[in-house]
Amino acid sequence: MRIFQRWAMAACSAALMASPAWALDKPDFDDHEAVVASMQSLIEQCGSDSACLEACNEAAESLAKLTDPIPRNRNLRRNRWKACLKKQPVVAVPPTAAPKPAPTAAIPFDRNRIVIAGLRIGGKLDDASDRLTTMDADGWFIDEGRERGMTGFRWSERAQQKMPDIVKRYEAQINDKVQRVYIFLEAAGDGTIFKIDFKQKGAIDPPSARQKVIERFGTPTRTTSSWLYWGCKDELHDLCVKASASKYVFEIFAQDLGIKEDWRKRYEEKVLEAKGAKKGLQF
Repeated sequence: MRIFQRWAMAACSAALMASPAWALDKPDFDDHEAVVASMQSLIEQCGSDSACLEACNEAAESLAKLTDPIPRNRNLRRNRWKACLKKQPVVAVPPTAAPKPAPTAAIPFDRNRIVIAGLRIGGKLDDASDRLTTMDADGWFIDEGRERGMTGFRWSERAQQKMPDIVKRYEAQINDKVQRVYIFLEAAGDGTIFKIDFKQKGAIDPPSARQKVIERFGTPTRTTSSWLYWGCKDELHDLCVKASASKYVFEIFAQDLGIKEDWRKRYEEKVLEAKGAKKGLQF
């Protein structure tokens, strides 16, 4: 019995020493934001492990394309998360967790400095009218009595298109294949931009890229090994800007979902009016 006890204690000790740094709960893969947050935690736990950082950054970059709540994207989110999980370094786990330092107050930043390729959150699609390639839109068609989308039109030619009478949301792209710059935009139905996803591909010098974006945007309110953040205290309600640079991709992501939410309320009111609803109390 004593031999078995000594063996069990040794096995337990070995298991503790080989515990992965990424011992954390799985996120809900139906929740895109939860997967992004969990992926960020994994990236931070890569430390200086270059293989881990490269695999996890690549997986994180691909998550930006998987926002739609469909079963296929759920599986893809899980696969990307697991790919990063497998690359986590193995380190010794202390017997007790060290106390977490008290959170520091966020440094305020000037949102007016957040200019990305001539675009800004709260700006208008008209500001980039000569650069936009194909676009999509969805909204309410009065004569059809329904909401649907339309795809593949040009901003400059929208007057000749069968557009929604009340636009709910625009999606637009700017593709500069010469500079290898690709920008995805989302805007409210009045053309106000609420999301900018900028990517530049090619040979990137990460330290230089990080320094240049700090010079442009100001001191980040938070940093990790891979991302710089401005704002983002509550990504669903506050302006959130983040930038990342790897050897092959430089990315800046910015969004203010408050703009989207404000327009959604106005859109719903406009649709009700188009259906014949009267304003004010009806009793």
